[in-house]
Amino acid sequence: MQNKPLVSIIILTHNRKKACKMCLDSVYSQDYHHKEIIVADNGSFDSTVNFLKFQAKKRKIKLILNRKNKGACIGRNQGFLESKGEYILFLDSDVVLVDKSIISNAVGEISQHEKLGELGGIGFLDEKLSRTQHGLLKFDKGLEINLTYLNQIPRKINFDVDYIQSDFALLRREVFEKVGGFDPFYFYYPEDVDLSFRIKKIGFQVAITPKVKFWHQYFPRRTEINHSRFHKKVYLFFKNFSIFKGLDFYLNFLRNGVKRIKNTSNKIKFCFLILQYFTSFFFWIWLFLFLPVIKMRNRINFLSENQSLFSQFSEKILRLPILLENKIIAFMGSVLFWIKRKRGKRGLYLFITNQCNYSCVHCFLGDSPKIKKKELTIPEIEKTYHSLRKNIGGVSITGGEPFLRRDIVEICKIFQEPPFVSSIGMNTNGFAPELIKNKVNKILTNKPKGQKLVITVSLDGLEETHDKIRRQKGAFKNAVKTILLLKELKQDSPNFRVRAQITLMEMNYKDFYDLFNFVSIDLGVDFSFNWFRDGRVYGVDQHLIFEPMSIENDRLVKLPSMEKCEEICEFLLENQWQNLNMNLLNKYTLEILRDKKFLFPCVAPELNLVIYANGDISFCELVKPIHNIREFNYDVKKILKSEKWEKISAAVKKCFCIHPCILSVNLKRKHLIDIKLENIREFKKNEKK
Repeated sequence: MQNKPLVSIIILTHNRKKACKMCLDSVYSQDYHHKEIIVADNGSFDSTVNFLKFQAKKRKIKLILNRKNKGACIGRNQGFLESKGEYILFLDSDVVLVDKSIISNAVGEISQHEKLGELGGIGFLDEKLSRTQHGLLKFDKGLEINLTYLNQIPRKINFDVDYIQSDFALLRREVFEKVGGFDPFYFYYPEDVDLSFRIKKIGFQVAITPKVKFWHQYFPRRTEINHSRFHKKVYLFFKNFSIFKGLDFYLNFLRNGVKRIKNTSNKIKFCFLILQYFTSFFFWIWLFLFLPVIKMRNRINFLSENQSLFSQFSEKILRLPILLENKIIAFMGSVLFWIKRKRGKRGLYLFITNQCNYSCVHCFLGDSPKIKKKELTIPEIEKTYHSLRKNIGGVSITGGEPFLRRDIVEICKIFQEPPFVSSIGMNTNGFAPELIKNKVNKILTNKPKGQKLVITVSLDGLEETHDKIRRQKGAFKNAVKTILLLKELKQDSPNFRVRAQITLMEMNYKDFYDLFNFVSIDLGVDFSFNWFRDGRVYGVDQHLIFEPMSIENDRLVKLPSMEKCEEICEFLLENQWQNLNMNLLNKYTLEILRDKKFLFPCVAPELNLVIYANGDISFCELVKPIHNIREFNYDVKKILKSEKWEKISAAVKKCFCIHPCILSVNLKRKHLIDIKLENIREFKKNEKK
């Protein structure tokens, strides 16, 4: 063993406990024993850090803990400075070495070729190594991956590649030192492309070998919605190629942009794309003006613990347009959010009944004061809506079980007459598949062009668990049948969505993973979930809030542990569940649950309305009713101007909770532009497909 060179394995991670554990276990099982393991954590705020500290004691791995996410480049450079190996192996924390001889094979291969500076392998998307993620990495024009070669697996070591992906990259120590490490300008991507280019410049080769095959679980990163990716590519071209290639890249970028714009029928997306490609010139010209500075960065040793003033200053100058763009995006988001508030467009949550044919273990209605008076009639709902008509953006119709009301089609019709609301959402337990299908079909017949209709069917686990939670035998089969019948209607109805939703708690979290696959693959509809909430609210006078739920079987009807919640969020990322709004919602939910801290002022009083079946009204389900619309002759505008309403609205400005409806409204204060532009990103992605 002493004759073998020491290999320093550097693993970078961020909020990836489950993946990191699998990665480390696969490294521990390698038959190459002369190795040291260094893990750099980039500011994880979940249970990853505690797991790594335990591993550091148990396995004597070296641990680097950064307080914030410093990016892939700095994290890997830090790991290198702690290393002693003759060879350096960079691993992503979502990589699993499925064969115990992988490191031995890689070291054996690189040691046979004196001029080989960097060696990579073949990445697969599954544990059985049947679906290739990347084989030969070669570029087309504009540094776009050549898909012809991407899935090709060479029979022997291949030197005809453009770069080595950093998910598995084995380097000679002297080579990495000579090129000066990763350039921290990139934060992440295309730092590995830049590294390979610089290795080639100093006379060494890069290669891919089929003797190294690994499972890359691939936790996808959300593509930047600003010009960050474009900005980094221009920097890469100017740094490693001539000015003419940099110009050619930009012209090719514009040509592709013109094609996308021509194929765009949506006017809003058309305007966004025009703006995006038009403003790209500013980013290109900025880097062009600092071309000498970019070229000089080739001489910087980024492995130096004390970076020179030039290194730090040049990085800030070159990044300035992106920082400015982010400030503008944030400002625009604040302005749009302010306009939205001033327009008075509110989301209406309308409880049309308290009746329900199930007795769910997690139901929050119970015997609350909400059910003392009779339900609102059609004329009463109509009067209420007419008092607000131009101030309602979308309506969510719920209960109880809303489809128990025989007049539900007529209720929906109120919101379908001009000026109609932009969207109608409805929740159901799916108790009567045929009845629900017929009612929804009639609602769709009345639906005006452009209005969205979303039906959410509750599915709280697989059959046994769901029926137990709903306290109704056959509830699962009915819910599934309802989803399938509604899915038939979807084929002929644009702007109609069907989705299944689980309320996550200790009682059903074990079913979560199988249910996700069942809904997404077998049923083929959208999957959604809510975190179980017991009604707890922080930072507010508790006299204004409903009492938290009192559950008989508290051991199971509660949120799972933080560790389990984090694993579920990681699972959703792993399975590319990339709805930005929901991922942000999960992020902030976990932050509130873990730290019990105030994140942003609550805007529910300005943007929400909750009207119960008996006419009680509030701006939040968790806040006790403030008035009853019957007492104000159904004039909601009078209620909103009442002294009591304004007083309670002011009192909850600093309250915070994990109620998804409220939290999703609040997070838009900070991420409104992000969420809007995410639609453009999805549109462009679908275009490419």
